[in-house]
Amino acid sequence: MEPKHILIVDDSLLIRKALGAALSDATNRVFLAATGSEALDVLHGPAGIQYLITDTQMPGMDGFELACTAKLKSPSLKIMIMSANTEYGRRFESAKREGIIDRYAFKPFDLRDIYGFLADRV
Repeated sequence: MEPKHILIVDDSLLIRKALGAALSDATNRVFLAATGSEALDVLHGPAGIQYLITDTQMPGMDGFELACTAKLKSPSLKIMIMSANTEYGRRFESAKREGIIDRYAFKPFDLRDIYGFLADRV
């Protein structure tokens, strides 16, 4: 079975490292980025990213802008967006209806939500 290529984007080093450690195993290849622009560099590189898990609020490019830009370049990319701000609920639902994101989660999230996202499909 080919490993899943996952990009985690969060300006919090703690969250990046924790998620990276939780998802790194023989079935996953995890890449980390601290900003939207770093994420786009990875997405446009040779890594073959299949899954994008991104925070919403980050300096510079926010998670919504990253998701839109990434989806335009790679329509098959599966995207999950996260936020500690529950006021993003309507915006998350709208982005999901529009096909920009596949899932969303509010922090603190349950890792089972992320495992479910990764199990859905490629």
